[in-house]
Amino acid sequence: MGQWAQNLLIGDTGLLIQRIAGIFIVFMGLFVAGWINIPTLMKERRMHQAKKPVGFFGTFFVGLGFAAGWTPCIGPIFGSILLLAASNPGQGVFYTLFYVIGFALPFVVLTFFLGSTRWIVKHSGVIMKVGGALMIAMGLVLFFGLMPRISTFLLDLIQDTWLSRLG
Repeated sequence: MGQWAQNLLIGDTGLLIQRIAGIFIVFMGLFVAGWINIPTLMKERRMHQAKKPVGFFGTFFVGLGFAAGWTPCIGPIFGSILLLAASNPGQGVFYTLFYVIGFALPFVVLTFFLGSTRWIVKHSGVIMKVGGALMIAMGLVLFFGLMPRISTFLLDLIQDTWLSRLG
């Protein structure tokens, strides 16, 4: 067995989690882009209720149902973010924070441009493929352990930019 394979199977636990997360992100990127089909994740489940809920208790269940309905939409991406956060514990809060900002910001912006949503719907296939390709690239970066290099590069870039403007 080669050194790379030995490190992959019995090496550092953090490295193993990082590699598993990378594989998962690539797999979910293929799914998001539509290049693989997982019928279980594509099923729609509904509960029909004749009586509408009233009050705080009913509102809780409406929110719970809404969240359950959105799980297939956000599950693969948020799961990937959580695995990425688990592989970099010191930066996990930032990954989650930027995920939340990235998730909420399009909704806020979309409220200002409701009339132009036809363009988004028309090009949603391309948008999903680009998003899936970005997830695949991120998974490969994570799998091969390139995240610290990219983080260092971006940090140096930001620090150099800020220092040149301040000084």
